[in-house]
Amino acid sequence: MTLAAAAVVFGLGYYWFQSRVPDPSARPDDLTTVVAVPVPAAPTSPHAVPRVQPAGEGAAETAQLAKAGAPPRERAANPFDNPEVQKILAKSTAKRATTRFRPLLDQLALSDEDRTRFVVLVTEHELMESDLRVKLVIPGTSKGERAALLEQLKKVGGEQELIMRGFFNDEAKYAAYQDYLAHEPSREEVGYLNRDLENRGVPLSRDQATDLARLTFEIRSGFAYTNDVGNLAQITPETLANPVIVDRYFTEMEILHAKVQARAAAVLTPTQLTALKAQHESKVNLLRRTFEKFGNPR
Repeated sequence: MTLAAAAVVFGLGYYWFQSRVPDPSARPDDLTTVVAVPVPAAPTSPHAVPRVQPAGEGAAETAQLAKAGAPPRERAANPFDNPEVQKILAKSTAKRATTRFRPLLDQLALSDEDRTRFVVLVTEHELMESDLRVKLVIPGTSKGERAALLEQLKKVGGEQELIMRGFFNDEAKYAAYQDYLAHEPSREEVGYLNRDLENRGVPLSRDQATDLARLTFEIRSGFAYTNDVGNLAQITPETLANPVIVDRYFTEMEILHAKVQARAAAVLTPTQLTALKAQHESKVNLLRRTFEKFGNPR
């Protein structure tokens, strides 16, 4: 797999889960560490899932492919197996973690030593999660493997909560950290939008950005999907491959977007609102293509 192809696969998995991506409003010169942060080694896949299918599954699948005259399905290469990709991701993830959490670290007034440790913990977790996410979307990953990978992702997420709670050792600081994470998707959407608007010469004002992020968070927090396939606690390989569930998810996502757009009309100019609608449409289209890979991994 080329570096370009690896980046595409990685990007799809990363965007699909909608979590822990850098603030797109940050400039390239912002991507520097607050303190000298040691870059963790690339993931060695401690949660790797062996390429062994559950009893009966591999045989049945192979028999069906043989009957249809098709070759056995093989899983594509994992970009994390490429040493060059590992180095790039490890370095960029460490930088991204510092930029992403800089406002929180400033707010909590952590020492340089604690900032360094915080970034290392976050980076190690990000690399481990990213490895699992990429494996989920690689063509050829079996249904049984995806089930195991989803369970590993849930386990890794639970372990990280315990690690970070122990790191802060202070309920007020840990609560501030959790609140920061909860608002992150809304801030990042506004960041992406503003970058686009800046290129068009109609950027958001500080008040517009604040108001849009707030209303997006409020609407999203009060919205419940029937089956939230973007929530690790609710998804299974069966739900991901079920066209009825997936179609309903996107229908409900469009309803959510419409609610955001309706309230945003009082905050944005017509040109800015048009750009927001285009961003929502682009997000839906990208996620649809990603889900199609689950229903038709070849």
